[in-house]
Amino acid sequence: MPAPRPWPWDLLRHRLGDGRRVVGPRERLERANGDLRTGALVVQEFNGRPVGGLLISIGLFAPFVLNVAALLISVLALARVRVVDPNGEAPTRERRGSRGVDADLTEGVRAILEQPLLRPVAGIALFVNGCHATAPSTQVLFVRDVLDPGPAGFGLLMAFAAVGGVIGGQSVSFPRSVLAPGTLPVVCLTATSLVHCVVAALPLTPVVAVGHLVTSGLILDYAVAMVSIRQRITPDRLLGRVNAAMHTVSRGVSALGMAAGGVMVAVLTPLTGHEGALRAPYVLLGAVGLVVVVFFGRRLTRLIREYDV
Repeated sequence: MPAPRPWPWDLLRHRLGDGRRVVGPRERLERANGDLRTGALVVQEFNGRPVGGLLISIGLFAPFVLNVAALLISVLALARVRVVDPNGEAPTRERRGSRGVDADLTEGVRAILEQPLLRPVAGIALFVNGCHATAPSTQVLFVRDVLDPGPAGFGLLMAFAAVGGVIGGQSVSFPRSVLAPGTLPVVCLTATSLVHCVVAALPLTPVVAVGHLVTSGLILDYAVAMVSIRQRITPDRLLGRVNAAMHTVSRGVSALGMAAGGVMVAVLTPLTGHEGALRAPYVLLGAVGLVVVVFFGRRLTRLIREYDV
């Protein structure tokens, strides 16, 4: 089987001679995670949304029935997963022990708290994810009442976001190769925050469309960078537990953030008006991101350079 052709930015980095050779699979995690995120995004945005529209044409109940069926299939598939030991032998449940999910999550949280880089990575991720979840819960109202782009406008804006995510997922290796070591998450967070501030200040359809395009790519690059760092510095035997702990807590924080977004708009509407309240989540996203960069950006970069080697 012929070897895969290198990507253009890989060739560019080789010709520039930046001194950072990619020598093993751990150093290629950004590329691999970018491909995984891109595949998931394509399925969700370019396949899931049209299928959702088709199901709604059948009946409002249809998407919920399909979602429940998919969840049940996922649970059954996970129940059949078995651990394979290094010798290639699949142990039985009795040999593995009667560990519960709570014990695995506890061990994952402990591993995060005991690692000097994982602690701030997890803290920043939870804080940023919770704040970023405030915008989606009111996004439809923002597009309809502030932008008013017409019936097809919301779909087009989401298409811009999807395209930006695909571009970001497929190009994440390039910024990591040209930026100074350890600075990719901080650069992505800074740029995303500035774009959100522009969207809040100039809520015009072209500005928001370009903002969705840019921020989707930057957010995906930021997520890929943070996940890849976590995967490199976590011992293999704890990687599943650490990922499970991060996903469990971050999903819970995101749910709280979405609820907080609705409450924030409801509270601010009498004070700032309907339009001002709907712009508030974007102000929050920009302000929170810049605060994180100012107070924790330099420390995060230093810790990445120290431990992500």
